[in-house]
Amino acid sequence: MRIFASFLLLLVGFSFSAKAEVTMWTDPDFGVVIAYPDGWTKQVNKHDGERLFIVAPAAQDMAQCKMDIEKDERFEIYPKKYLKDIVSRELNDSFWRQYFVNYDDVKIGYFAEGGGLGSGYATYVDFAYKASFNGQARQMRGVAYA
Repeated sequence: MRIFASFLLLLVGFSFSAKAEVTMWTDPDFGVVIAYPDGWTKQVNKHDGERLFIVAPAAQDMAQCKMDIEKDERFEIYPKKYLKDIVSRELNDSFWRQYFVNYDDVKIGYFAEGGGLGSGYATYVDFAYKASFNGQARQMRGVAYA
C-alpha cells in the first residue's frame, strides 16, 4: 500500500496543468460571447451583419468561422409557447436555400429542427459548398444555426 501511495504521489507531483490559450470575444450590440483558440486571427468584417470573422493559423486548409447577426423582430408578437412551431415553419429548408444563395454548389447534408441557440429555438444545417482559395476551387464544409 505504501508503494502505491508513493507512486500516486509521484504521479500527482509530475502532473502539469493544461494551458489552454483562448480569446474571449463579446459582441457589444447583442451580447453574444464566443471563445476561440488564441492562434486564430480576426479578419475585417465584409458587411454590417457579419459580426465576427476569424481564421485558423494554418491558412492552407481554409478553416474559418464567421458569425452573422441580424435582428429579427418578426416573431416577438407571438407568445413564447408558439416559438418552436414558428421557428420550424419559418427557418425551414427553403430559408436555408435562400440563405446560401451566394455560395457555390451548395449541398445540404443534414437539416434539423427543434435545436436550441442560446435561450431560443433554432434550426441547424450541415452543408458542403465550393470556394476559391488562391485561384483554386476547393470543397468546403460548414455548419450553421438560425
